Amino acid sequence: MNDKNILAIDYGTKRIGFAICYQQTSFSIPYITLENNDSVFIKIKKIVDDEFIDLIVLGFPKTINNYVSERHQLINAFLKDLKDNIGIEIILVDESYSSVESVSLQKEFNIKSKSIKKTKDQNSATIILDRYLNNFR
Repeated sequence: MNDKNILAIDYGTKRIGFAICYQQTSFSIPYITLENNDSVFIKIKKIVDDEFIDLIVLGFPKTINNYVSERHQLINAFLKDLKDNIGIEIILVDESYSSVESVSLQKEFNIKSKSIKKTKDQNSATIILDRYLNNFR
């Protein structure tokens, strides 16, 4: 059983996916996908407040030989803004191939491409949250 309400985030330059695990449960559920725009931190703060979030799990790609890619830099900037605007504990979790896994799972269940595009980011966040729940509790 989980003792915190946890919000997982799959960061993207266009869209950001979210998943939640409530303390009464031990599983993650897709929550929402938001456009990544100027109001995104206001919306994230509202989610944190409305859902009584205690912890944020942010997907972060593994580095190879300490190489910092442009994606790493973008996520680091997002992480800094997230810390400045939200003010709760944030844990980084490997997001490697979460989007590929999300799309693959949806295709296995014969979900249409249009639906996959709409839910890919929040389903990727669910995979990131599952990784946290399985490995870091």
